Order: sequence, then C-alpha cells, then structure tokens
Amino acid sequence: MKYDTNNLIHTIGYSLERVHTGILARYLERREDSNLDEQQEAFRRDLLALLFSLPREEIAGHDFDWTWTAREEKLGKRRLDLCVWCTSDEKLQEWKHLLALEAKVDSPVRPKQLDDEAKGARAAAKGEKGKPQVSHALLVLGASRFTLELSAEAQESKWKEVGPSDLLEVLGRPSHSDLLSRDLLLADWKEALLQEIDLESTGSWYCMKECDRERAEETRKIGNASWFYPFDNFRRHFHAQEEGRNGISATWKRRSDSWWIYFAGREPIMNFKGEPSDGWLPFKAQTGLKGRFFLEFNRGDLVLKLHHPAMNAEEIREIKVRLADHFQGTGTDGKPDPVPTRFRTSKLGYASLLKWPKFLPESSSPDDSKWVERVDNFNSIYSKLKRWASVKPLTVS
Repeated sequence: MKYDTNNLIHTIGYSLERVHTGILARYLERREDSNLDEQQEAFRRDLLALLFSLPREEIAGHDFDWTWTAREEKLGKRRLDLCVWCTSDEKLQEWKHLLALEAKVDSPVRPKQLDDEAKGARAAAKGEKGKPQVSHALLVLGASRFTLELSAEAQESKWKEVGPSDLLEVLGRPSHSDLLSRDLLLADWKEALLQEIDLESTGSWYCMKECDRERAEETRKIGNASWFYPFDNFRRHFHAQEEGRNGISATWKRRSDSWWIYFAGREPIMNFKGEPSDGWLPFKAQTGLKGRFFLEFNRGDLVLKLHHPAMNAEEIREIKVRLADHFQGTGTDGKPDPVPTRFRTSKLGYASLLKWPKFLPESSSPDDSKWVERVDNFNSIYSKLKRWASVKPLTVS
C-alpha cells in the first residue's frame, strides 16, 4: 500500500504519535482568546465526551467551558503525550477535570508505563487548588491495537481505549459535516483514519508506517509488517472455537486473553500464553533440571520453544530429536513433519526447537474453514506437547 500524496496526515506521518496528539490539542483547547465558533465548540465538546468517557450532557456543563492542553507534560516519572485541563474559570486558575492521554501508533502498549502515568496524574491533581477529577485515555492506532494488553493496575485506573472507529464516529456525525467541509486538516485526518479501517477490512494489515512518505521504505525493508492481521484473525477463530460459536470473535479488546502479540525488535510475534496464563508447559529432565515449553508464531511459522535457565547444549539437542519424532504427521500444506530449527540459545535461556513452516496464510482467507482447520491443527499439536511434557522426569541422557 502506498501513501496518499494528497493527504496532509500521511505526508507528515500518520505513524507519528505527535501528529494525532497535536490535532487533538488543537481542537480541544479553548482559552479567552480562542474565538471558537458554534460548530468548533460543538466539535470540541463531542471530543471531550469521547476522551473523558462522560455523557454529552455532563460535558455541556460549565466545568468544561475552558480547556488548556499541554503536550509532553511531565507528571511524576514520565511525560504524558497529552494533558487536557478543564475548568469553569476563564482565568484558568482552578481546575475541575484532568485528562491524561497516552498515544500509541505501531508501538507496544507497556503496562508499566501506563501505571506510572496514572500515578503521576493523580499526584498532580492532588497538588492543584481545585483537586481536579482525573480521567485516562489511551489512543491506540495501527499495529498498537493488536498488542494492547493492560495490567490490572492500568485497568483499575480505568484507561479509556480509543481507536480509529471511535474517532470516526465523532468525525462522521452529520452535525460536524459543515466544519469538515471548511477545515482541510480535519477532513484529511478523517480520510487517514478511514484508510486504517479499510486496511483491516481487506485483511492485508500493515504497520501505518507503510502509509507514510518518509517511513514506507523503512517498513518495506523489514518485510514482515503484514503479519498483524493474520495473527489477529487466527486468535479470533481460536476464541470462537473455545466459546463454541460459529462466527469469529468481534471484540478485539478480549482477544489477548490467551494470545499475546508483541514486538521482538521490529518483528511481530504472537505467543500462546494460555488462559489463565498456563500455556507454558513445565517439565523436569532426568538430570533434575527444569524448563518450560511454549508455542508462538513468528511470521507465518509456528515455533516450539524451550525456556531452560540451566540446560546445556547436549540436553537441548536430545530433547529436539525426541520431539521431532513425537510430532511426526502434524504439519500443514503438504509438509507432514515439523522442521528442526537451527540450534540457537539466548543468554536468557530461550531456545527454538521445531517449527511448522507456513502454518498461517499471509493474508485473510475468505474461506473460514481454513482458519478453523489451522486452529484444530494447533490444538492437536498443543495437546501432544502437553502429554509429552507431563512425563516426569523426561529421559535426557
């Protein structure tokens, strides 16, 4: 996919988080000298309602009459992408509400970062004269939508997840059509957000860097940006089968329950963590050393890996040989057996053992039966691995 040369957002860089926080700051702010007309004020209030997750009737109150925005403001240990301070005081001396907003585009959502930012916002609010009520918004665009996984503390802080569809719902309201017709920046932003939705609907998912003039070549060199959609499509069907439904799971916010998509350097990986977090299977070797087996997708390959804090190379090689024999006949696409990987072990004690090449198709298939078949294949492989790991101790000479 190529960037739109006529779209200002892609020319500057859709994948740059500051582009989106800058647009939000522009249309959320209202000071004494702002001179907003009626349409701009209505749009500002609707954006506030979305980000604060409050009814429009409450946003219409005087507590939101005046807003001051600050980008990259440091609250506590970290800088927030955008802070929105609201008040009924036009002198901006006593705040009623504070919005802490973090934006992610094509980057991982890190729970520790959100936890620190929530604490910093609460501490900042306590130090203000008006003791403003704190709200949290997490803007997730591009590949970040597939890697979203909130910690328990972040969930407790009630981070409001805002994606492209949420923004488009506000931008697409008939009451704002006149504003967009005369505001080219908003019109281009809406068009760029629609382009992201179109990418998902075609089943050919790219990092949004692919759509930007300056960063598209960098993404093409990586060559693996299109794996987010197949990963997500697989876990949709996996959860549909787990829940006994015929259709695929429509709620992306819950699809990380058993599967975790993350970035390994600049490469997307999807790991089976199980539910609740028991996907990594412990085992004990005859020598007394312990480890854990786990499965994950690297590009389209399903890879069986081992976490082994203290095992030596010979022990790992023997386990690999025994596993290759155990998993005969479990391949896909005419390849009956998994392929042993090159022997590599990391300093942290991780080693690849076997892989099933081209386990997933690179893009969405209109034939759901293929995805159901892949889920069945995975469940069969995982069951065989579970039985093998349960033999204690494993015979390793």
